[in-house]
Amino acid sequence: MAELQEKEFSLSKKAGFRPRGKTKPLTIYQCKWDSHPSLIDAIRIWSFLPIIKQQKAEILIYSVASIGILYFFYLKYLRYVIADHKHLALVILNPQLILDTAPAIPAILLMGAIAAAAALYAIRAVPYYLLRLMKGGFGFCVGFLALYLSAMYLPIDSTQTNGTMYRSRHLFVEVLRDTHVYRFPWPGSQILRDVRRSDLLLLADVAKREDLTWNKVLVGKEQYGWVPRVLPPTISEPERRVTLTYKFSFRYSDLGALLAGLVGFVWGFLNLRIRPT
Repeated sequence: MAELQEKEFSLSKKAGFRPRGKTKPLTIYQCKWDSHPSLIDAIRIWSFLPIIKQQKAEILIYSVASIGILYFFYLKYLRYVIADHKHLALVILNPQLILDTAPAIPAILLMGAIAAAAALYAIRAVPYYLLRLMKGGFGFCVGFLALYLSAMYLPIDSTQTNGTMYRSRHLFVEVLRDTHVYRFPWPGSQILRDVRRSDLLLLADVAKREDLTWNKVLVGKEQYGWVPRVLPPTISEPERRVTLTYKFSFRYSDLGALLAGLVGFVWGFLNLRIRPT
């Protein structure tokens, strides 16, 4: 009681009684809330709020979900839209070029990730607005994936309604297995660079030499090379597809998933609950 009085909770003694089976009486106090200063007036959308260990785990989940959906959104949509502009294609389609010219970048990124994890572990208070954004990112992830996966895996015939809203101007070459980019369209020519599975390249031309079909791709500033489409069968291995050529399309189902994600973001942003520490 003395501790409560020290914190100025405006308590006043009203009565006392002795519960059945007890020998000592209990005192009843009244808290005059009207005379106590408001505890929430200073809380603003930019205020820093204390968090507990359990809330840190929730923040970590929100952060991972938000970063994961942003990365998925980049891989699935954004990099194609940006790379459709030729002057940006090298940065988006071949980020390895940046690492080749600046090998210190991976070490810097690793140190930044370690520092961020350490800061998250040691953090004691975070801005309320940031918490709402992270919860909104989690809601976007849930809403987007719910509709996206439903449209992808449910046996629904959407050929009549799932039209194309946007189609890229350029053709993209996706690498399906590790291979090389050659200076000329034959395997014995100079190797310009190695490409790995899931790398994307911008198609410039197509040529056929003997039994092989080659894609001419952009690999540097005004520099082009050649990658095979399909490797012919050998005694030990059957025919192997090396690259796949296609255009990027943004469909109505993608728009629906995006709108569902926005609904999830609004839900998460408006439904953040802060538990007292």
